[in-house]
Amino acid sequence: MLSGSMVNAGQASEGPPIRIRLGGGFAITLSVMAVVFLPRYYAVGTALHLFGFILGSAIGLPCFLLWWLFRSRAPWLDRILGLLVLLACGAVTAVLADPSMGLPLIVFAIPVVMFVTMLGLALLRSLPWGQARYVMPLVIAAACLYWALLRFEGVDGTVSGVFSWRWEPTAEAQYLAELEAAAAVGADDAQPVEPRTLTPQVDDWLQFRGRRRDGQVRGTNLSRDWLGQTPQRMWRRSIGPGWSSFCVVDGHLFTQEQRGEMEAVVCLDGETGNTLWVYEYPSRFVEMMAGPGPRATPSFADGRVYALGATGRLACLDGATGVEQWSRNIAQDGQAAIPEWGFSSSPLVVDGLVVVFAGGGAGKALLAYTADDGQLTWTAGDSRLSYSSPQFVSLLGEPQVVMHDSFGLTGYRPADGEQLWQYAWPMPKHSRVTQPALVGERQMVTAMGYGTGARLVEFARVEGTWTTTELWESRQLKPYYNDFVVHQGFAYGFDSDLFTCLDLTTGKRAWKRGRYGNGQVLLLPDQELLIVLSEKGQIVLLEANPRRHVELAKVDGIEGKTWNHPVLVGDRLYIRNGEQAACYVLPLANAVSSAP
Repeated sequence: MLSGSMVNAGQASEGPPIRIRLGGGFAITLSVMAVVFLPRYYAVGTALHLFGFILGSAIGLPCFLLWWLFRSRAPWLDRILGLLVLLACGAVTAVLADPSMGLPLIVFAIPVVMFVTMLGLALLRSLPWGQARYVMPLVIAAACLYWALLRFEGVDGTVSGVFSWRWEPTAEAQYLAELEAAAAVGADDAQPVEPRTLTPQVDDWLQFRGRRRDGQVRGTNLSRDWLGQTPQRMWRRSIGPGWSSFCVVDGHLFTQEQRGEMEAVVCLDGETGNTLWVYEYPSRFVEMMAGPGPRATPSFADGRVYALGATGRLACLDGATGVEQWSRNIAQDGQAAIPEWGFSSSPLVVDGLVVVFAGGGAGKALLAYTADDGQLTWTAGDSRLSYSSPQFVSLLGEPQVVMHDSFGLTGYRPADGEQLWQYAWPMPKHSRVTQPALVGERQMVTAMGYGTGARLVEFARVEGTWTTTELWESRQLKPYYNDFVVHQGFAYGFDSDLFTCLDLTTGKRAWKRGRYGNGQVLLLPDQELLIVLSEKGQIVLLEANPRRHVELAKVDGIEGKTWNHPVLVGDRLYIRNGEQAACYVLPLANAVSSAP
């Protein structure tokens, strides 16, 4: 790795140029880079992508070292020295690296170090071997030790690594410093609140993805022209890590966040963004891909807020004050392990019960608690894996709770959890995250990522017996954690990281365009409009147009990786991610913005 032609150890430093055989090294290096980095552009979430991400470097590095030792034609002394230099630099980097850089050193650093090494060898071929022998260790050391300067911040929607300089404070550290500074001067962000009754308004957002968990907003008449009337920011503030969305009731915003070693449910003032109350308890969940924080969105019913934390604490709180009414541990109740990416089921409140997915299997996939006092009422289902949430729908006129899990789709009777039907689409090793979408009263669309796609299922009931029929299967809509919406026979959502319109009659793609990363979408069916919150925090206004992609406007909203679902209540758009939260007043049709 350090010289070329065979020379004697005592030969003068000025000698023949390097003549190493580079073809094999470049072939291995470029193959590893292709397997690790390219699938995110054309096969994100597929088996090829996961194989490359996990095993590409682990297999590629031994092949690279074998090439260097036995096929490079370098002098044996240089082969041994080169191997030792590379291993020593790698070991020093691993010792000095930030604690977050464990697996990323294998996945992301190894291909880059291999490429820089080969590039250095190629560029130094014209130098005398003695000079190259001393330059190459510096090249290798720089390529390795660079990674000791970084901190891993997780991945984006294409599983590309996100890094920052390790000496820069994290967004969470900055937020905790803000809270500490406020407390030190007696200006703690939680303000005293008087007991009161919160009364939901007609357009309030009472649970994850709205009242029907379908991402639809009715009764709002937005302007289509954002050039003449630009959305106005009412407030923007820091917030703790977490992938929770907002529940909005009577001007109060409920969400969840991480505060150091404490998991918290917080209530914000919708007009100012100020914190009204905080309910917190010792718990910290963190994983490499998405980082720390709770995943689920609180729900509101009868004056109470129900919130599920990432480690399984289900809490019922007074909506006005945040005082705990009761709490349960769904991991214990369901005899379930904490999932790889944390408990993510947003609580469903229906008919006096709070239903969550625990994934205990053996009849304890779903747990239903009495909303008033938290008593476990029934358990049902055998699945152990899902990051979706139970959904209340009416199929053929019969109300039921539908769950999207590793077995497929299953309908349960709300009163006692009795299984009504099951559409089998087993995926025991892949995570289902999205919500199914109701089409009319007898069909549902179910979709998932990992290159799998979507299916349209039709239901029938004859003399009390339910049957399910698959009408089509399509790989032209493959959402991972990006929920889609349905309007007039078409689905609008993300096919990996490209926005897509799918014809629900045929399962064929109508169009695929719009690079918004792995964002989320809302539907305004009255106006045939879509609001997309991009992965980079941009607010995008689109037509719900099955003929072509029509982007009407795009404005910057918040900074940072944004996977959280947006919420629209009247003309107020509430958005957040793991670093910032904000409220924007969207322009109404034939009206002047009401923002200050």
